[in-house]
Amino acid sequence: MFSIFTLLIELLIMAVLQASGITDRPDSYMLLLIGIFSFAFMIDLSISKKPAAIRLSFFGGYVFRLVLLMLDIFGRSIYILPHSGGDSEGFYRNAVQIAQGGSWETFDLPAFAGNIFKLIGVSRLYMQFIFLCFSLVALLAVNKMLEILELDERRRSIAMFILCLLPNYAILSVLFLRESLIAMMIAISLLLFVKWLIGQLELYFWLAFLPVLFGAMFHGGVTGVLIGYCIVRFLYSRKARKFNFSIMSIVSAVVVGFLIVYLFNNYADVFFNKMQNVEEITDIATYSTGAYDGGSTYAQYVGDSSSIINMIRYTPIRIIMFQFTPFIWQIRSLSDVIAICFNALFYIYVWYKTIKYILSRRSEHRTIVVALLIIWFATTFVFAWGVTNVGTAIRHRDKMVALAGVLLGLTMNQKKEQEEVAKSE
Repeated sequence: MFSIFTLLIELLIMAVLQASGITDRPDSYMLLLIGIFSFAFMIDLSISKKPAAIRLSFFGGYVFRLVLLMLDIFGRSIYILPHSGGDSEGFYRNAVQIAQGGSWETFDLPAFAGNIFKLIGVSRLYMQFIFLCFSLVALLAVNKMLEILELDERRRSIAMFILCLLPNYAILSVLFLRESLIAMMIAISLLLFVKWLIGQLELYFWLAFLPVLFGAMFHGGVTGVLIGYCIVRFLYSRKARKFNFSIMSIVSAVVVGFLIVYLFNNYADVFFNKMQNVEEITDIATYSTGAYDGGSTYAQYVGDSSSIINMIRYTPIRIIMFQFTPFIWQIRSLSDVIAICFNALFYIYVWYKTIKYILSRRSEHRTIVVALLIIWFATTFVFAWGVTNVGTAIRHRDKMVALAGVLLGLTMNQKKEQEEVAKSE
């Protein structure tokens, strides 16, 4: 709570200065504000009731992100972080343009950051620090999900340690990109959905839609999460705590389905800005290998799926390429090595553990894991048909890092969990 109040006070002070005509934001002052917040965050961790191992993971994750932030802002002559440059520079320039009174047609990351700049003054350092804070919220949401699912302390600690220090996600958390914001929205939504899933208020199911819709303003592909929610709603019986058909679940799924169609037809420019103008399969299945591919395209592996038959045929390949690239033969630089070791292998491991866990019929959280896998698969399906570039795939799948983190925790130490369940029967 101290860190939240500190952040709000800092934003208020900058807003007052901005309104008073004091618009200069020297990095030295911004570093002071970041230092004050860091002190407040350390106080929060020290008084937190979370287990020591988890508090240490949050501390390590925060410090790791601060180092990466300083490297991106002040150390670009030493090393340019993966994903830094290109989109991040364009987003920043457009945000400054908006802050200075430029017009902008859509509400996306430049509009979001630009309006914050209007309020508190232009500081790239502090804006990227805010993105860093968004990733902390996502991590807190993952930890909360593992708590309410009653995961034991040891597995929670391991899962949070991995997630807090996952290098690629940490890097994306501090750049001038939309990934941190979207990942936070999805994490908050999943927390609400998991609460509904375990039998809490019906309202949580509907509230879970709001963060995803907000995230869809920045990238429409995240609406795949809502598709997953609808499928789970259709199949899952909260009363029986298992997948089943019921009149209520079917009616609810139909209502939600109509709601998504309505939003797409009437508000595509707001909620589906990356998916509008898609009128037939060829709109999303045909790609060039031009400048935007940056030499990392895998379009040659997935083909031109311009028919329903080909779409069915190439979907498994697209999902594999989206989730697990870059492969060894695609290595071009140190950034690709980092992506393989600290991103692709992580998702390969989580998918492996999840499938193995589901195949075990004695697994305690099997139903929850199946529900989360449905959501993950639905979102992956949407993104896989919109991506043929390794770098873009990496950024998109890290939007779902919260879901992967929860699955990692739930599927850990499967054999030991089975033995404990068998003994209790």
